[in-house]
Amino acid sequence: MLFTRLLPMAAGLALAALPAFAMAATARDASASLDPQEMAEARAIIDVMFPPEKREEMMQDMMAEMVSQFAASIRLETIEDAGLRAILENYMANIPEMLRPTVNDHLPNLLGATAVAYVNRFTLAELQDIHAFARTPSGRRYLSSATSLVGDPAVAATNSEYFGQVQELNRQMSGRLRQQVADYLASHPEAAPQFTPQTG
Repeated sequence: MLFTRLLPMAAGLALAALPAFAMAATARDASASLDPQEMAEARAIIDVMFPPEKREEMMQDMMAEMVSQFAASIRLETIEDAGLRAILENYMANIPEMLRPTVNDHLPNLLGATAVAYVNRFTLAELQDIHAFARTPSGRRYLSSATSLVGDPAVAATNSEYFGQVQELNRQMSGRLRQQVADYLASHPEAAPQFTPQTG
């Protein structure tokens, strides 16, 4: 069904719009000692990439762009029923705003974890070099433009094509998974109470 297949994917793709490096950041144990000078350099780099006064809106703009590209890939305009089309269009348009509180709550920790990941990956000298580049006009523009590149027409067109293929793959994989679960539950009915499929 269109709702159950596409809508969870749309929300997931919006979350995936968050910087991959932040979502994948692997912070060392919280009790470990971090070099203050290294952390200062790492945080300074993050502040250039995501200026504190702009970072929440940067995330919001990026999520909105990703959802827009996903919506383009599913071609909502081809849905003939006007009521159903309006519901889907409204849902897609509201995803970024629905996710805003969650993203804003987690953004400080995500960026903090990214700073820790920088300290884990780069030496103090390397961090200082990166920070020095970040302080140049070119460096500042390059780093602070990282999230906006997703809206470039070339990137948007490629993403829409990619999302279309992902939808088809999701359809195939979901069908196989449902069949595997149904077959298993048919032969192992005792497991049925443990299985609560999502119905959103």
